[in-house]
Amino acid sequence: MSFLRWKNLKIGLKYNFALFTTILLVIFAAAYVTMSLYQIRDAIDEIQTVSSRAVQLTQMSAIFKSKELVILDYISLPRERLVNEYKALQEEFNALQESLRANIHTRDGFDMFSIIEKNNETVDDAFHNEIIPKSEEEAIMAIVKVSGLRDPTELLFERIKDEVDEEMELVIHAASQDVQNAIVSLIISIISALTLGTVIVFLISRNISRNLYKVVNVLNQISDGNLNVETIRFDGKDEVAQLSGSINKTLLELKGIIRGIKEAADKVESESTEMKRVAVEGNSGIGHISDTMTQMSAGAEEQASSASDIAGSISALSGLIETANQNQDDLQNSSEDILKVVGNGTRQMEDSVDKMQQIHDVFQDTVQKVRIFDERLDKISDLIQIINTIAKQTNLLALNAAIEAARAGEAGKGFAVVSDEIRKLSEQVAKSVREITDMVTRIQAESKFIADSLENGYENVREGTANIQVTGEIFNRIQSEVYSMVDKVNHVSAGLEEISDNVQKVNTAVENVAAISEENSAGIEETAASISRQNELMNTIADNAGVLSLSAERLKQMTGRFQV
Repeated sequence: MSFLRWKNLKIGLKYNFALFTTILLVIFAAAYVTMSLYQIRDAIDEIQTVSSRAVQLTQMSAIFKSKELVILDYISLPRERLVNEYKALQEEFNALQESLRANIHTRDGFDMFSIIEKNNETVDDAFHNEIIPKSEEEAIMAIVKVSGLRDPTELLFERIKDEVDEEMELVIHAASQDVQNAIVSLIISIISALTLGTVIVFLISRNISRNLYKVVNVLNQISDGNLNVETIRFDGKDEVAQLSGSINKTLLELKGIIRGIKEAADKVESESTEMKRVAVEGNSGIGHISDTMTQMSAGAEEQASSASDIAGSISALSGLIETANQNQDDLQNSSEDILKVVGNGTRQMEDSVDKMQQIHDVFQDTVQKVRIFDERLDKISDLIQIINTIAKQTNLLALNAAIEAARAGEAGKGFAVVSDEIRKLSEQVAKSVREITDMVTRIQAESKFIADSLENGYENVREGTANIQVTGEIFNRIQSEVYSMVDKVNHVSAGLEEISDNVQKVNTAVENVAAISEENSAGIEETAASISRQNELMNTIADNAGVLSLSAERLKQMTGRFQV
């Protein structure tokens, strides 16, 4: 059922669906990559935090050693400057101590840091309470106590730094994994979006082109006169399916129209031939009457006999005229039927031209949508360039981190490893962006090929429309010939009516001749005039019958190019 609903969609909706699907997938990919980049940024911040803890531990260890050196200098030469220097070192150590205490999260690390704090307090207490105010011997004993705390405290610093380094390695590994996942997800999402959009557009375009080629082929055969072509069968209710249904309906009605025109033309030709024969026979009868009237004028003694002959001839002529009238009525009815059939055919051809114009417009709209799809691909290329810019900024951030790590010295080695990994990952992102750019370029080339194919199909539809219009012009000429034929039939009908009236007049004149012999001369003159007029009308009927026969022949020739 879903497949049938898809086939019932309009062509424009199908292309909009393909475009919407592609854009939706690209937006999803961009959103996912953006989230991944935020995660990477958080990981870099965490790396910086861990690295700063390592630097602070190194600084605290160095300060602890510096405090011992100040104590030794003070014992050698007590001076107020050394006391102030010690206090400055003590304040700096306490500040680092407060900062680090909040960032130690393990139980062992917290215990070791507490011991370091206790040892530092012991050293401070020894300096202020035992070395400064006491004697030299007591100060020496205090310095021995302070020196005994140096190695255990340094060992504790090293153990805490090892824990920090392990934590940094875990953070670096997690950040590297996030970058790799972001790159893979970006590549897969963009490739999937572009591939899916291209496949959908290609399938839609191929289906439309294939169906239109069938439609154009059928229209070309119809324009060549082959009405026995197989009807088009498409599933669905889109524009192409509607057009094929209209063409099938037009084809069936066109077959009936051409068949009816051929039959009517045969009948017209047969009846016009019969009418011509009747006119010739009537003309012969009129000649016989004329001869009889000449004999009547030669001698009054033969008047009665001639009147009898004239009456017989008139009776025969009346029968011929009656036959001609019947043939003329049949001919007029056939002409009217042909006119109706041709009118229906002309309307069907005009409807077919309208349908072809509609599919012509649909194709033009489809080509425009494919061009819009190309523009969307250009926007995707812009998005890829933005991602490339982000990768470059990440690379620059890694470079800055490497510089900061170099400044930190030994404590920044782990951070230098992190910055190098980030730099490598950013280079991988840049490489992947270039590959995706190449793929988008190829897809744009394929999209252009699809657009060119649609434009070729558009040209085929335009040619099919022209062929339909040529066929419509042929029907217009057929309609003109039929109108001319009906006009000639009406002239023949009027001539027959006038002949019938003249025959009645001749019959009256003959009766007058037989009844009133003294008016014989005047009756003969009137009869001769009527017969002369009748002879002219019979000649006109014969000529019109010949022209009507030629019109029927031309009508047969024009419809003969159609195979039904």
